[in-house]
Amino acid sequence: MQFEITCNDITNMAVDAIVLPANLRLREGSGTSKAVFEKAGRKELEKACKGH
Repeated sequence: MQFEITCNDITNMAVDAIVLPANLRLREGSGTSKAVFEKAGRKELEKACKGH
């Protein structure tokens, strides 16, 4: 398996998923979690998280 370290803003990366084990309820927190919710669109991501 190839391993790569990249310095970048995680919310600007072209990826299929961002894994952020901040909390079990998939709710917005602070720091990286907050940045992800802001970039994704808070209402849309909250709605998507409620379904899981």
